[in-house]
Formats: sequence, C-alpha cells, structure tokens
Amino acid sequence: MSNDTIFLNGAISKKTYKEFSKLFEKNLELKALVLEDVPGSIDDDFNLRLGMLINSKEINTCLKSSSIIASGGIDLFLAGQKRSIKRC
Repeated sequence: MSNDTIFLNGAISKKTYKEFSKLFEKNLELKALVLEDVPGSIDDDFNLRLGMLINSKEINTCLKSSSIIASGGIDLFLAGQKRSIKRC
C-alpha cells in the first residue's frame, strides 16, 4: 500500500471485506485500488458488500498489464468510480 493506493491479491472473502472496511476508516486519503491477481470470491455476499463499499468511498480501480482477474475480481474492478487499465 502506498499513501493513496492499495493493492489486492487473492480471493475475496469476509476477511477481505473486514480488512478493507478498517483500511477505509483509518486512511481517508485512499483513492485507488489496484487489482493484481484476483481469481474471484469465496463469499459472493461479501464480495458484493466490498464492491458497494469501494463505490461509496469513490475509490478508483485499476488493472496493470500483468493483472489477472476473474469472477468476483471483475465485479470489484467494475465497482470503481473510475476504472483504468495500465495507468496505475
């Protein structure tokens, strides 16, 4: 994590949602989420909640040219206020 950017790797779960909730509360300067390797979600309900949280916090989402996302990872990418590829 840098000052305004957080990176996500791994499957999305209830734990992911809880961790992001805490991060967003403590780090009001967060503006971007870079999805690097996100194969999907273990818990669709919490994936949806996380997407809604990302959108409500007006977080932008980004994919690098090397990013690999599927299923729930695509949902999170689309939840971003602004979405970009390769401009992270």
